[in-house]
Amino acid sequence: MRLHAGLAVVVLLLSASAQAGELPVRPAGEWQVTVMGPDGKPRAPRTYCYAARSVGDITSGLGECARNHISQAGPTTTIEASCLKDGHTIAMHMALTSAGETAYHARMHATYSPPIAGMSTMDMESDSKWLGPCPPGVQPVH
Repeated sequence: MRLHAGLAVVVLLLSASAQAGELPVRPAGEWQVTVMGPDGKPRAPRTYCYAARSVGDITSGLGECARNHISQAGPTTTIEASCLKDGHTIAMHMALTSAGETAYHARMHATYSPPIAGMSTMDMESDSKWLGPCPPGVQPVH
């Protein structure tokens, strides 16, 4: 279940605002994240205070990756990865579509082999928007 939770967090933590020739970076600050439920309806938004992070960091928590390909086409960054962690192979396809530097849409499909807690696939979709700097005294997380 830790792998499942870790992969879900990956979707929530990253943005796709890009500058030419560089991997997209999520700006530091307070972000509002809305995850879509399995029925396609948005869940209640949550806010998080994040440090800046590159799209290249997405697979860093997924173990040893035999495949880790990142490509860009217009405002969309696509990540294809196959990683091994704790005896599980995680194959992930993620598309991050930027709406400028302060908003993005993420869509992810992952498969687990062998299944984790009986789950062999996971699909997740979310929308995130930057609200501004983190509140005073709040330490950003990665």
